[in-house]
Amino acid sequence: MEYWLVFTSCVFTTLGQFLQKLGAEKINTLEYKASFFHKLFIPEIILGIIALGLGALSWLLVLSYMEVSKAYPLLSINFILMLFLARFYFNETIHRQHWFGVLFIMLGISLISQS
Repeated sequence: MEYWLVFTSCVFTTLGQFLQKLGAEKINTLEYKASFFHKLFIPEIILGIIALGLGALSWLLVLSYMEVSKAYPLLSINFILMLFLARFYFNETIHRQHWFGVLFIMLGISLISQS
């Protein structure tokens, strides 16, 4: 159950960051050259804040079930999820060393989860 909570926390956190990126891109369009206050109410930014809040709440549940020394490194799943979103949704170029980094993160996660 603990690992499902970690994964849930990572998914919510990644979703929040993804929505923030979408909102930030929308801010740069001519449509949103409004005041700072109006920019805060872009739907993607509001939904991103909500998703990040749910990620934080689920993280608190994780900490109530797992040792922090085991749980905290598992947050690296966020890096993996965001890398795939950057590549396949935002069409960012991901260099070979990034993919190797993800491979090492995945190996580290598997080692931690077995302890």
